[in-house]
Amino acid sequence: IIASALKQLSSLRILSLCSNGMSDDAAEEISAVITSNTLLVDLLLGNNQLRDAGVCTIATALGSTRLLRKLDLSSNYISPKAARELAITVSNCSDLQQLFLNDNMLETEGAIVIANAL
Repeated sequence: IIASALKQLSSLRILSLCSNGMSDDAAEEISAVITSNTLLVDLLLGNNQLRDAGVCTIATALGSTRLLRKLDLSSNYISPKAARELAITVSNCSDLQQLFLNDNMLETEGAIVIANAL
């Protein structure tokens, strides 16, 4: 219900859904909200239960917005696999100023991939 309402807000600039227990099942809905809100500048999804599949889905959707300044995916379950997809996204977000990925499972490999994309 919330996702349907959020899709109607085409001028949405900040979306904060931190600490809601969201898992990969919610990623499709979040992605639909992202693609319908191309003015989104802050996406805050920290402290949820998003895993690689969900993060990859969201990363793909973020390709529709070039205005993103802040992305918080901290305290989820992101591994080096999703870091590669996320790296592609962040490399295309020229306005990105803040990226929070702490408390994930990126390991050295994932951290290097993300760092090289910035």
